[in-house]
Amino acid sequence: VAVTTNGATKHYFNTPPDRVHISYSVMHRAAMRRSVKVPWGKVIPWRRVVDVLHYYKIQGSTVGVNYIYENIRHFKLIDTLFHEADNMTILMKKPVEEGQDWTALHDYIEGDRERYWLDACLVKLVKGIPCRQGVSSLSMDQNQTARRCSNTEAGIPYTTLEKTWPQIIEISDCILGE
Repeated sequence: VAVTTNGATKHYFNTPPDRVHISYSVMHRAAMRRSVKVPWGKVIPWRRVVDVLHYYKIQGSTVGVNYIYENIRHFKLIDTLFHEADNMTILMKKPVEEGQDWTALHDYIEGDRERYWLDACLVKLVKGIPCRQGVSSLSMDQNQTARRCSNTEAGIPYTTLEKTWPQIIEISDCILGE
């Protein structure tokens, strides 16, 4: 079982999850500053996330940080702050920014596939590898609409994996336009 959290609070689980992913980006820092009340007045978001990271690691969970990529300078800082995380899932900022150079990110993460995980869109942009969405995975929302990719609108009603998968493969909708 995997759980994703914004890191603002620690949750007790009767059975700790195998993996916990803590989302941390500009959006999450701002929300945490607004919503988390601490006795000393001001929460420092990254310290709060490190505290939550330790909490789940002590419970025996593998803990990763989900980060929406902004630029290499900021990513290196985040990677340093959360060096105790087991992995970093790097997500592409949407909508896609035209003309962004992915070379620095590629060079920084190259060779450490266990620590750095790229979302399918970034694999395509950073490494030039075709997207595997709909080939090795699919996305299903709370209404049981199956999609090739969670970033797209095109979907079909989920019935069974055997019936849905062949239809998903035929959907060519992609936010990268390819």
